[in-house]
Amino acid sequence: MAKTVNMLALGLLAVALAACQHGAPDQGSSADAKQPAVQEPKAPPASADDNTWGEYLAAKARLHVKGIEQRPYSYVIPPGDTDTARSRRKNEAESIELSVGHILIPGSLLIIGGADAGETNRFTMELPKVIKEGTMTGVTILVVADGKQDKEIAKAFEPTGASVRFAVM
Repeated sequence: MAKTVNMLALGLLAVALAACQHGAPDQGSSADAKQPAVQEPKAPPASADDNTWGEYLAAKARLHVKGIEQRPYSYVIPPGDTDTARSRRKNEAESIELSVGHILIPGSLLIIGGADAGETNRFTMELPKVIKEGTMTGVTILVVADGKQDKEIAKAFEPTGASVRFAVM
């Protein structure tokens, strides 16, 4: 009887180990090969609403999330030279400034983009001027624009401590 119980226990142990081995990824194979590739999103028309642009920015961010541990925060930068657009850009800059250290903590992703790549570039170049030196260490900023000012933007953010990534619209 003891021999039967021991054999049964060994059999169950072997099944359990086999199940564990089956669930572990094979070191020679890639788990990513089974995952569908994230598609490059198409920019919406300039006339699209903020929700549509926000969804687009989120889709772009999915391509650039490696190393991001916290929830991403998107800011859709409004185009135009109207009082409303200027006021909203000012409010967005203040919101980002006030979020640093409280919401935008190390591991966070800040996504900045909008319908007008030039306006996004201008906004992003001005943003480091209102952020205290060293307060964005560990925060990643994804700028979705035209790529024309990437080097200048990266240089402007150096004092903040943020890592800057870029994606072309």
